[in-house]
Amino acid sequence: MIDAATIKQMAAFLEAGGQVNMINRHNPDGSVIPYLKRHYLVRSPEYAIYIHQFFASDQDEWLHDHPWDSGNLVVAGGYHEELFNDAGGRELHWRAPGYICERRAAEDCHRVILPQELEGTGDVWTIFWRWTRRRPWGFMVNNENWVEHEEWLNSLLG
Repeated sequence: MIDAATIKQMAAFLEAGGQVNMINRHNPDGSVIPYLKRHYLVRSPEYAIYIHQFFASDQDEWLHDHPWDSGNLVVAGGYHEELFNDAGGRELHWRAPGYICERRAAEDCHRVILPQELEGTGDVWTIFWRWTRRRPWGFMVNNENWVEHEEWLNSLLG
């Protein structure tokens, strides 16, 4: 398995070469905090592989989906993943270092929640892969109404 030190070295190399994007969380009060740093290992229209460094939990209480099928490997830190269960409710699953999701369908909704002690530290690292974009992405509001991401996020910011 790839260890945290190796991932951090790879991320530093990619960042030095400009192969990185910082994604910030814009809060309704106007504050902005770091959310996720995405380091690009491989990028193409058909697939991509990223190193993700999480700084914060997903902002919204509602689960979201993705525009592509995807998977990930948790390398360091760990997080709780909230998913819908078969009864239509929601449940938390701990994703420890070494956890692998080989493939998640684009329509499968989830939410990433960092343990309180890891919020803001940047100590949660994953390798994330995705396939071809095949749909828009959004949020499952009130656990039943899918809303496209830009529409939903704009409604939060007023």
